[in-house]
Amino acid sequence: MKRALSIAFIVLALTSSMGFAATYSANGAGATGAYSVIGTGPFTSDYASLEAAAADFQSVGTGLAGNYTFYFQGNLAVNNIVAGVGQGGVFFGRATNGFSLTFKPASGETPTITFGILDDNNGPSGGWLIGTNNPQALDSTVDMSNVVIDGSNTIGGTTRDLTINTTTNFATSLLPAHTAGGGFPVLLHFYGDVDNSGIKNCNVSLNTLDTFLATPARSIYAVRFGHRRNATTLTDEVPDNDFVRNCNISAVGGRQAQGVAWTGSGTLVTASSVGTLVENNTIIGRTRGMLLNSNRDYIVQNNVLRCNQTDPLGGLVSTPFVHAAAGPGTGTWTMIIRNNVCDQIQSAANAAGGGVSGMQLTGAPAGTGTEYQVYNNILTGFVLSNPATGDFVYRGIETGSSFSSIELHHNSINMPESVALGTTYNRVGAVVATSTNAANTFAARNNIIRYLESGTLGAIYVKANNTLPTQCIGNNIYAPNLAGSIFARLNNNAVAQRATLAGWQASGEDTAAGRFQQVDPTATAPGAWDATLHFVGGLPSPMKGAVPLASIATDIDGDSRAFLYTYPGADEQLNFSLPIELSVFSAD
Repeated sequence: MKRALSIAFIVLALTSSMGFAATYSANGAGATGAYSVIGTGPFTSDYASLEAAAADFQSVGTGLAGNYTFYFQGNLAVNNIVAGVGQGGVFFGRATNGFSLTFKPASGETPTITFGILDDNNGPSGGWLIGTNNPQALDSTVDMSNVVIDGSNTIGGTTRDLTINTTTNFATSLLPAHTAGGGFPVLLHFYGDVDNSGIKNCNVSLNTLDTFLATPARSIYAVRFGHRRNATTLTDEVPDNDFVRNCNISAVGGRQAQGVAWTGSGTLVTASSVGTLVENNTIIGRTRGMLLNSNRDYIVQNNVLRCNQTDPLGGLVSTPFVHAAAGPGTGTWTMIIRNNVCDQIQSAANAAGGGVSGMQLTGAPAGTGTEYQVYNNILTGFVLSNPATGDFVYRGIETGSSFSSIELHHNSINMPESVALGTTYNRVGAVVATSTNAANTFAARNNIIRYLESGTLGAIYVKANNTLPTQCIGNNIYAPNLAGSIFARLNNNAVAQRATLAGWQASGEDTAAGRFQQVDPTATAPGAWDATLHFVGGLPSPMKGAVPLASIATDIDGDSRAFLYTYPGADEQLNFSLPIELSVFSAD
């Protein structure tokens, strides 16, 4: 009871005291007051707009003198800030001095902030920029830390009460100076050395119908964490320990719109940043849900990731998840990709070179001890529609890293037959590995693959220019339409082909799982599966399980895996049972 009363008094004190808040500068940047209120609503307002709050924040050149919170109430509109001179967004760029800077809704409020900016900045792009003191200069980075946009209107809450979106004409009139430099508009941009920062509990939607992005090379982002090689100070400025947590993020406007991205400008010289956590989000983009273009440790878990390219673009591969890293990133790092559902993998590409891929893991840096760990993921919802005849991409999980170990365990991949024919060996397949480094290790264990593609190049595993994979164990691979053609293609030569499953097993792959190979998981009785290869019924009796991995103790739902024979795929069966061999015994 005392604890409950204490929490009630804290909430009451917070909501009551909002009426006596003051501006950031009047509060001594946190030295004499801890918060300000932005917008119109039940609490006394200190700023009518986010623009006014940003300008006041910038007016204190020494930065934070204490932990500080900006509370939102009512709906806000951010329009052109200084039209025609290269400042199109609001920006916060002062030292945080070890304190925290938080943005969140006031108690009980569900505000929407709509960005209708026409012009982008001459410097770093962004409707809402964090980490720069001058949006007209690319080298205007400010070291900041502990900046959090928290969309819950309660302390420690997880409700998504803050919406950040755009009008359909957001950034549609780029200034000539920036257009010449590329112009990659961003709704929310953490720029440079903004550490221990991120966004949580928010709805973020980029809805622009941009016309200047007519060429496929132009990108646009709902949320971006941007590293920068500062050309003035010759230093690398990168965000460390950043996060995106419990958000609903979509970027569906623009031909190459992407939900969340870690990317940047300039060539990094020193080791790249560390520590990124992306969890419990729904993220959708036109061509990419997530783009990871920095080398670092990542944990990407418990997300729903989607892509839906509806334009007939030429030459683009749409994917919910891609790691195509840039920068040196040498040394040891680990990328953990687990418990994610990719249930919309769609493109209407109509020119050769385009297509769809469930996961692209192609950017690992040179170094020792680097590793992709990909497990308990579901990949389904593949649609490649309206392509012309050509060499299209149709892949489940692809790895192109030459310097990293690849671990693919307990993934469920459900790929129907597509309408495109590939002509290059490694463009088609449920699992495609194209490393050119013979020292790589590759392991695929306990996966379920339902692959209905036909054609002579419809390979299940492709291991190009490398030694044969020797750790393919316990996988259930259902590929009925490849009969008489190629089951697996190895090293792109005729000697290393496996025309059938039996030939694949004869080469030493998946022999431990022979009793349940080629079982269709969507049609096996008495068990029943949905389109994600997720259980909705009992155990399919022909599929009795495989030897578990000690490192993967739970499934995509958090259920414990069987300690002796675990079920293949992302979903463990709770009522798992095995035939018991009885020994002769006597009873008194």
